[in-house]
Amino acid sequence: EHLSRGVYRAYTEGYLRYSQVAPRTMFREANTKTNLPAQIDMMAQHGSQYDFLFVAKGGGSANKTQLLQKTKGTLNEKAFTDFVVEQITNIGTAACPPYHLALVVGGLSAEMTLKTVKLASCKYLDGLPTSGSAGGRAFRDLEWEEKIKNIAHDLGIGAQYGGKYFVHDVRVVRLPRHGASCPVGIRVSCS
Repeated sequence: EHLSRGVYRAYTEGYLRYSQVAPRTMFREANTKTNLPAQIDMMAQHGSQYDFLFVAKGGGSANKTQLLQKTKGTLNEKAFTDFVVEQITNIGTAACPPYHLALVVGGLSAEMTLKTVKLASCKYLDGLPTSGSAGGRAFRDLEWEEKIKNIAHDLGIGAQYGGKYFVHDVRVVRLPRHGASCPVGIRVSCS
């Protein structure tokens, strides 16, 4: 309740754009003029402190979020590079680049992959280890972060009108996966 009140105050007193629409029927909607209901996710952590991540996402960048169900065949350098080039090109400039780009490879479910790519795009997972483990821990792949940043710059898409700076930064997170699946999540956040 208190978090929802905070969202209400931030939008009504802070002159932020109202974007939430409430369904009245299956096909008729109306703007709530409060940005409520808010999406509030809570995650358990060790200790007695609370960490908060507030994300005021625009529709443009959220609309570019993708979940692609790939196979193990994507997990080699050439196939993955080709895949990245295709997906970056498909993202385009509609969501106001330069972007903060996140890719998550793997995940034990579609939901896990999408949640992780959302957190990665907000830099919430920057403290992850930078190598994998036999136990399947998540990790950031710093080498691929740099490679993908260079790919994005070399494509020349730029920030709306061509050029080098399509992304500010890239986060690549590798997760464990079911052997029959290789989900890949892609998400951008506006600058």
